[in-house]
Amino acid sequence: MLQHTINLKRRPRLDSMTAVRLYNLRMMADGDIKYFDIPELAHEKGWRRVGLPHKKQSITLRVDADVLDFFKSTGPGYQGRMNTVLRAFVEAQAEQGVIVR
Repeated sequence: MLQHTINLKRRPRLDSMTAVRLYNLRMMADGDIKYFDIPELAHEKGWRRVGLPHKKQSITLRVDADVLDFFKSTGPGYQGRMNTVLRAFVEAQAEQGVIVR
C-alpha cells in the first residue's frame, strides 16, 4: 500500500509551462483526457510504502540505460521506487495465480 501526504501550505512552485499545461488540462472535458501515458504507480516525492519493511538484499542488476535514466531523473530514492515497481509486478503476478517463489 502506498501513502502520500499533501501539505497544501507548502505547495511546490510551478514553472510557467507547467502552469499552462495544468490550466489547459483543467479546461478539458473529462472525456477528452487521454490516460494511456499515465503510469500506474506514482513516482512523486512523498510516496512511501506503508507496513512492515521487507529485508533488502544487495544485488547487481543490469537494466536498459533509458530505464535507469528515467528512475534516476525522479530524484533521490530512485532505487526504492524501482523496488516498488518490481514488488507491484510480483504482487500482480500472485493475484493472477502465477507461482511466486
